[in-house]
Amino acid sequence: MDLDRRARTVRIPRGVILDLGAAAKALAADRAADRIAETTGTGVLVGVGADVAVAGPASDGGWAVGIAPTSSSPLHALEQVIAIEGGGLASSSPAARSWVHRGAMAHHIIGPATGAPAARRWRLVSAAGSSCIEANAATTAAVAWGADALDRLVALGTPARLVAGEEPAPPGVSRRAVP
Repeated sequence: MDLDRRARTVRIPRGVILDLGAAAKALAADRAADRIAETTGTGVLVGVGADVAVAGPASDGGWAVGIAPTSSSPLHALEQVIAIEGGGLASSSPAARSWVHRGAMAHHIIGPATGAPAARRWRLVSAAGSSCIEANAATTAAVAWGADALDRLVALGTPARLVAGEEPAPPGVSRRAVP
């Protein structure tokens, strides 16, 4: 991958696929929440996987949203329930989409400096933002930032929840980074 900072362009090598699905889900949640609230004149919460957007007036105490290891986790796996009154909430986890590649665990969040899956410093990162897409960007960046994530999120003024650790690797599989 070639990054031209001056021209603000990225050239991606042939055969590399860029998946903007996470950002698209967050943007879709934001747009749907805004449109539904505008059309109905009521408060609304729209959830798309681990991305949640709210718009319009919230009920007393805000919208209760559960945080779990994955968006398909059963209710008994909820780790925390928080309330939001506006904007968005998102969660990112290296465990959500991972696979074995060349004998090592790989996942979908790529470290821009290395081009390899980001270190598994955080098992789960959740953040709130003025929009779902803002929250989504913060969580994905936090996974990529690794040990620097907490300081960077505090500097940005982003409310977040970071859970350290990782799931154990399957037998015979390494957690080393895959180039």
